[in-house]
Amino acid sequence: MSLSPGRSALLLLAFCQACSCGPKAPPTKAPVADAEPAPDPALRTPADTALGVRIFHVSAGQAHTCGLVTNNAVICWGSNKFGESTPPPGALNQVSAGNGQTCGLRKDGGIACWGRKFSGDRPGPPEGRFVQLSTVRGSHVCALGRGSEVVCWGDNSSGACEAPAGRFLQVSAGGGNTCGLRMDGAVICWGRNDKGQSAPPEGRHLTVSVGLQHVCAIRHDGSVGCWGANDDGQASPPGGQFMALSAGDRHTCGVKRNGAAVCWGWKAAQELKAPAGEFIMLSSGAAHSCGMRTDGSVACWGSDSFGDTTLPGGRYLQLSAGKHVCGVREDRSLRCWGENDRGQAAAPAGTFAEVSIGDGHTCALGRQGAVSCWGDNRDGQSKPPEGRFTAVTAGGAHSCGLQADRSVVCWGANSQGESQAPAETFTQVSAGGTHTCGITTSGRVSCWGDRRLGQARSPSGKFLAVSAGATFTCGIRAGGAALCWGGDRSGQAKTVPGRFDQISAGEAHACGIKVDGSLACWEVGSAAGQGADLGVTHPPPGKFKQVSTGADFACAITPSGEQRCWGVLARQSL
Repeated sequence: MSLSPGRSALLLLAFCQACSCGPKAPPTKAPVADAEPAPDPALRTPADTALGVRIFHVSAGQAHTCGLVTNNAVICWGSNKFGESTPPPGALNQVSAGNGQTCGLRKDGGIACWGRKFSGDRPGPPEGRFVQLSTVRGSHVCALGRGSEVVCWGDNSSGACEAPAGRFLQVSAGGGNTCGLRMDGAVICWGRNDKGQSAPPEGRHLTVSVGLQHVCAIRHDGSVGCWGANDDGQASPPGGQFMALSAGDRHTCGVKRNGAAVCWGWKAAQELKAPAGEFIMLSSGAAHSCGMRTDGSVACWGSDSFGDTTLPGGRYLQLSAGKHVCGVREDRSLRCWGENDRGQAAAPAGTFAEVSIGDGHTCALGRQGAVSCWGDNRDGQSKPPEGRFTAVTAGGAHSCGLQADRSVVCWGANSQGESQAPAETFTQVSAGGTHTCGITTSGRVSCWGDRRLGQARSPSGKFLAVSAGATFTCGIRAGGAALCWGGDRSGQAKTVPGRFDQISAGEAHACGIKVDGSLACWEVGSAAGQGADLGVTHPPPGKFKQVSTGADFACAITPSGEQRCWGVLARQSL
């Protein structure tokens, strides 16, 4: 269906407002010895590089925030009292954070909700296919069906779920009322009206946003009009033309035509003052707001009592990249993000020493030596044996661990013999796609499993480190030289210039940290030739202490514990 330029712009504005409401072995290093949140006066503008991925859609709720990243995976941060920040597996096209609960639109148009249960005579999301969703600080949710009809559920004590018949372009749910934008640009509201919040003015509008007790809308000429409660100035917008808008509890924020974000209402001149930058969308919660700039970075400001403006970055001790990313944080807890279709990014609670990502599952080593795995378990790869381990590695559909007596035990798929570890003693082990390699206590490389491309060939000489990728293997020789074999190169060794301290093999490329702390990345595997286009072979400058390569991206940790990622995940944008 083609749209006229005017209608396309109208739908884009409506959608922006709606948004408001390969197998991978672990990186190998050469061995060496629900109350109202109180405002936070600090302005917080966390960079997306701290997270390691680009967020392309963000929604601020009561005391938590959620966003969509690459592959439409969901990440949430802030309060998790009701499980509102623990999204289910799977990809979503839109996410909307509310008061103790979050809802999202699946790719097939169905609705998924998590967190606090909805009360009232309409407790659950309806069946059907929808194109837009809104759940804000109230206790009800509304969605726009594919036939442009509005459907609401949850608490209907104020009539907020009594959607009128007719076709709508957009819907926005608030504290106790709901407003919708008709096809002709008229705003119509229903539900609570004690502050005049359900008595919209006449005229044509481009988008509408409902707060706790007030409503704001962008008029057809780009100016903003507000109605309802105004005791904190939340319904007294500034002049000028706007292209995006979001009403919070007692404040409102908008994006002007020049990209500048501006807020008005409760504490908007102090704690809720918008940061500098050129924005394209934003979302206001109870006492905080988040917005996305034109460069893809996300900024949050306002209350941070529950971590609602602090993205899940932080400082990390170790990380592992595949089609998703997991990291061990400074407090030894795990944080995962990215693809989660099989629950592989649903990190358990507890403290851990290291983590390793496979092709749909993840394994981590507890501080007491026990191994935990989660995600895909069709071949038993997520069912580790009991015992005390000193290291763990996740591969394509198998996993391996280094036991306290230096023997290796593997579990999961074994179609190519990848789980049949030899009766030797090892200092490290790395699981690849369908093969596994390790460094024996004598310093020799020993590999087993799939040999069809030469990836399980064991080169002669002594090695300090080894890393098994999808269809190839890389290692660090005793003198520091990097060597790779297998893949589409028929087992022909490839030597990389320089002396290395750490190496990590991914799907079609590898990265290493040189002895001076700098990064180097190169193509190796069967998909070689794509790495340069994906940006994987162009790592950032600076010093690093750990690196891990994924399917089509890589991440590294600086000496201070910060993350840097590059490739497809790092370049994700609108």
